Amino acid sequence: MASLVTELQRDILNSKKSVTEILRSAKLISAKLGLKDISELIESELTGYNDTAKIPQYREISGGTLYYFNPVRGWMFAGNLSAHEYRYRTPQPVSDMEELAKAKFIVTTPPGKFQRF
Repeated sequence: MASLVTELQRDILNSKKSVTEILRSAKLISAKLGLKDISELIESELTGYNDTAKIPQYREISGGTLYYFNPVRGWMFAGNLSAHEYRYRTPQPVSDMEELAKAKFIVTTPPGKFQRF
């Protein structure tokens, strides 16, 4: 077990491993140690959160730049949103978040409190 923990520590310090890969290793260790709460948290990070009430605060996205899509002119700037105007806790799996972090431009649909007209 000590070698698995040492390997995990080395992987965390080595930037070649993705967060998803590190979480998989941590889940294996937590399962072997019988750490059910940690295993459940890691599983939620890997597969996404089904219960929005359980999404941790560190997964909160706030503020940003708002664009709308005009079929003739393409994406048009509509303004900036402050952290107070837009807050959303994302339930997506970590692997999705890693892919989004690589993107130049991210498109998201508004959370349920926004309505379409």
